Amino acid sequence: MGNSAEIIGRTKEKSKLHLALDQARNGTGGLLLVNGEAGVGKTTLIEEVLSHSGSEVLISRANEEGNPPYSLITSILRICLRKNTNWADHATIEFLSYISSRINNHPILIIASYRSDGITRGHKINRLRGDLRRARILNEINITTLDLEETRSFISRLLNKSPSSELSDLLYSRTQGIPFFIEELTNALNESGNIDKSGNEAILLNIDNFLLPESIKDTILQNLDSLTSESIQQIELAAVAGIEFDLNMIVDLNGNDKGLDALFEKNLIREKESNIAEFRHALIREAVESEMMWTRRKKLHRQIAAYLENKNTSPEIVAEHWIAANELDKARKSLTESAETSCSMYAFEDASEYANKALEIWPDNKDETGRIEVLKRLAHCSQLSGKLNEAIRALKEIIESQGVAEQHQLAAEVFRSLATVYGLKGSWELSVATRINSAEEFEKAGLSADAASEYLAAAGRYVGMMQTNSALDVVNKSIDLAQKANRIDIEAMARGLCGNILSMQGEFDKGREIVQQALSLALKNNETDAASIIYRRLASALEYASDYLSARDAYYNAYNFCVTESKDVSAQICLSCMSYTLFQTGEWKKSLEFCREVISSVNTPENSIPVGYSMMGLIFAFRGETKKAFKNLKKGLRLARKLNVTAAELLVLWGLAVAYENDSDIPSAIENYRSVITLWEKTQDHHDIIPVFIWASKIFASKNLGKEATQCAEALASIASATGNPEAMAALAYTLGEKALLNNNVDEAITQFSQALNHIDKLEIPLEKLFIELRLGTVLSTKESSKAAINHFNNAIRISKKLGTRPFSEQIEDIIKTVGIDTKQNRKEDSDERKVRGGLTKRQLGILDLLSQGLTNKEIAAKLFLSTRTIDMHVSHVLERLNCRSRIEAINKAKELGIL
Repeated sequence: MGNSAEIIGRTKEKSKLHLALDQARNGTGGLLLVNGEAGVGKTTLIEEVLSHSGSEVLISRANEEGNPPYSLITSILRICLRKNTNWADHATIEFLSYISSRINNHPILIIASYRSDGITRGHKINRLRGDLRRARILNEINITTLDLEETRSFISRLLNKSPSSELSDLLYSRTQGIPFFIEELTNALNESGNIDKSGNEAILLNIDNFLLPESIKDTILQNLDSLTSESIQQIELAAVAGIEFDLNMIVDLNGNDKGLDALFEKNLIREKESNIAEFRHALIREAVESEMMWTRRKKLHRQIAAYLENKNTSPEIVAEHWIAANELDKARKSLTESAETSCSMYAFEDASEYANKALEIWPDNKDETGRIEVLKRLAHCSQLSGKLNEAIRALKEIIESQGVAEQHQLAAEVFRSLATVYGLKGSWELSVATRINSAEEFEKAGLSADAASEYLAAAGRYVGMMQTNSALDVVNKSIDLAQKANRIDIEAMARGLCGNILSMQGEFDKGREIVQQALSLALKNNETDAASIIYRRLASALEYASDYLSARDAYYNAYNFCVTESKDVSAQICLSCMSYTLFQTGEWKKSLEFCREVISSVNTPENSIPVGYSMMGLIFAFRGETKKAFKNLKKGLRLARKLNVTAAELLVLWGLAVAYENDSDIPSAIENYRSVITLWEKTQDHHDIIPVFIWASKIFASKNLGKEATQCAEALASIASATGNPEAMAALAYTLGEKALLNNNVDEAITQFSQALNHIDKLEIPLEKLFIELRLGTVLSTKESSKAAINHFNNAIRISKKLGTRPFSEQIEDIIKTVGIDTKQNRKEDSDERKVRGGLTKRQLGILDLLSQGLTNKEIAAKLFLSTRTIDMHVSHVLERLNCRSRIEAINKAKELGIL
């Protein structure tokens, strides 16, 4: 409505705006959306209310031309009213979704207006409104068009005379009550002398000669008739530049400032701030631009692009002008730079958009290398923004590109990335087939180690799919190539998996023997990462032999194997590795015992001692024993850094972060997790870091540290791509879930957390399972899915009590109280079958029966093909379960219960 007097109507809308401002002043701010079609008066209404509000007002404007990520936010935060010529980017809209729920208790009101007639179904604004609606904080004002009476009042205000019914009816029917159209048309008729205001009412003089335009464009163009050629040149250049433009650029490109004053005088443009002007309405710009010859527009776009490029303007803005000038090579260069810049700022959706635009205008058979690099960036950014199908399309396009078939290393790397994305989608058949493609290409490139690694990952997936013949064929290729490359670590892991597969096929003795040989090979060459994996392979081999409870005991047999072979140093290395494995499988009491032995033994190599301290400190941290945790962790950190034992340092930093979080020292916890990221980037470890990033991503996301949360996701994506490790896949899915929560996308978070839980359920890693169960239950409770939440909370409580993680138990109880869920209704006690056995497992009952026959622990161990240490552990558990102090007492109690 321009600078007209008081706004017509809008009483309800103004009241709602004033109410929101009053609430903000009282400390309950929020996000207020104002929508309406073009020209309806959104901005005018907001500015009038704010001008009389008495509040501090910061303004940042945007339009559809596109702008760098977060530019609107940073302009507000820096109190810099330099307005950009762009609509809000994806990153800014996501920021609004995040911030809206966090300023409810602050005297801050964010008012964001948008054109409702310019919003497509898939637009980010609709996702924002959906997020706000689900969070029950959607606050929106819809600015509608004026009705007939309001239109009559508005015309009266414009003419200083009441209009006749004929005039007001005609203007209302032609403008449909849009204030801008009403004002422009009324002024045009008045200036042309076609309205007579001499009587009591303003009347239209000649209705037959009143040629209303087919569109408002014609109305606007009537105001341009009296412009000089200099003014026409100025306004044409401004129209090509955008809805907002730099006056210095207009003057520089035209060579003078002649004609500009006339544009201001006729109110076609207005100054916003020093050297920056804008069209009074976008339709004025559109009308001017539509009247220009194509060759003229093209020439001006070319001049503007060159000018902006010389001024180091944002590449995406420059690119739009190069495209309009049909200078596609230059536009492509700018878009490529925009994609790189956005990616470096972790604005992955914006980066994907720019990469797509660059690819759309890429000419055939030109700079294929550059095109492939853009496709790789598109795939990377699409994966990290959750657009997996787009990532797949980009990677497939690289594979199908001309000449890639002969670039075997490039093809292999692309196939490897594609396999990871298929895995994230749960398309395991495609994932494993693509892994094999990657291995074959690495083999053709002469990179035997990489080929062996990919074959190993494919074999592991085949095992998960129970396709043992295919798995055995692939794993043997991995062994051959690992030997060729002299990669003992890969060979050992492949042999361990080979033993698993043979056990699955029924060759139990042979399978276990091969796994033990693989473990021996790894330990002999100090391949601790490989050994830690092979321990699980050995346990898995026993599981496939239907001896499920002996699976955990295989780790103890590994230690005895080293002792039997008189490898005292290797035995201590085995114990230090086992301490971490036992921590992961929930045997924390035994892990602590091994840590103490590792620290005190004279046979322990120096590099293993910080592992002992780090594991003890980590367990104490999770149990809430903060004083003990800090004592051991600080010792471990000093030794780890002195001896450059990266694995131990990672565990120490993790433990310190957990301990600080328990002490509510969140800044220190965050700094330790940041140190973890820095350390990992120097090493690219593919094993010990995985669970650390799970915990780190949660605290980063909860504190709105999007950059750090994304770094965790990128790290896990690279690990999953390189190894195919299911724990890494679980951690990556979990981290993507945290990122989804950061963006208020609850449904996506549930999907990712569920995916993580599906992965982790296949592994004996109770602590990670506890954490994921808790997070999934918490998110489900916010969706009013109480039954599903109860199941996850109960699972978390059960694991927490078993591990003795007091901080987690307290956290779970607090969450349950907060959301008002009664977990007792679904909590399950021991099964009826186990109650009949007095709470003992089948394995424990079998050992108790052998004890009653008078066998010693050593004799029982020999009979069951287990270690004496393992039998000691089972006997200890039997006594604890039956609440007895001696074996005789336990045997007698078992007879009383009727279980012997």
